[in-house]
Amino acid sequence: MLYKGLEMTDSVIKEKYVFKELGSENGGKRLVYECQIEPTDRAISPVHVHPFSDEKFVVLEGEITIKTCGKENIYKAGDRINIKKGTPHTGYNKSNKNAIVLCTVEPAMTMGEYIYATTRLSNMGKTNKHNLPNLLTVAAMGYKYKDQAYLPQFIVLQRIYFSTVGRMVAWVYDQFHIEY
Repeated sequence: MLYKGLEMTDSVIKEKYVFKELGSENGGKRLVYECQIEPTDRAISPVHVHPFSDEKFVVLEGEITIKTCGKENIYKAGDRINIKKGTPHTGYNKSNKNAIVLCTVEPAMTMGEYIYATTRLSNMGKTNKHNLPNLLTVAAMGYKYKDQAYLPQFIVLQRIYFSTVGRMVAWVYDQFHIEY
């Protein structure tokens, strides 16, 4: 269960999350969490968009690389990054030291629950080496956590997939108590 102060580490991408403020405690206005990112040579997640939420990052320690609209920028301790809703982006830590980033999502919607669920799936061994679950689980999560994140291409088709296939898979998963 997600709660303020919860610390959890994703066993695949090696990110540690510490939840500081939850949307459930501020009327959905924002989610604030700290993220410790280990060095890696690949993006933490595929390039994606958040259609209804802005993301703000403050680099507290180390450095991170953020790719937006096809361009990579390196941000160091003290730097602030604002990613407006609908902007394709991804990020990673290309340095040789851990980075710590304070992340804010506004509005929160269900982003905290989404991070919690994806981290649990990863830690249960239900994701691949790219930290992605199977397509049925992606559909169920897309239905459950509506409008959190999409791949930038074919958003309408993803919405249709999530609202049809995702709805059916979520129902089956719920009936058989399968976590997603």
